[in-house]
Amino acid sequence: MAQADRADTAATALHLAGALLVQADQRYETRKLRHQYAPEVARLLGAANRWRPLTADRNDYCYLIEAVLNLEGDIHWAEDLIWGLVSEEYELECPAPDGCASLWMIIGERGFFSAAEDYALTDDVETFPLHPADPRALEGLGRRLYDLALADGHQEVARALTYAFGEATCPECEQRFSVVGQVIACSS
Repeated sequence: MAQADRADTAATALHLAGALLVQADQRYETRKLRHQYAPEVARLLGAANRWRPLTADRNDYCYLIEAVLNLEGDIHWAEDLIWGLVSEEYELECPAPDGCASLWMIIGERGFFSAAEDYALTDDVETFPLHPADPRALEGLGRRLYDLALADGHQEVARALTYAFGEATCPECEQRFSVVGQVIACSS
């Protein structure tokens, strides 16, 4: 299925394969299966990277990025990072020591802001604008994903990534924090 001639079929199969491999890594607390099936994992990773630039659908593209990260096995929070890009929001806790609020980071069609209340339920929710990372200042994973999205023709995903790797402000305590830092903290 990962080598199918349809992007949506391949993206779904590769997304599932990557997720299963990460689950196996976590369940057995070892990379035994990843190493045991290294040639198959390499073939799946190759297929994900071949489909990436050919996939026009935004969500399928995001799922392929997640599959690449999962198949590489470098980070354990790829699912949480990509989930927010696909759903165009992250639900996080304020990083203040008392965790003063549950927060929503909105990244997409509805805007780019943080809110301490469910913004979808009422019109009078206080919001704070998100602060995107300067693409030229991105490093590491943020730089890599941003560059891949641009090279693959997914400018909207690249833009969303600058917000995911940028900063937000808690509307309750006004503490400024790294969005991706909270994604990592909340997925641990």
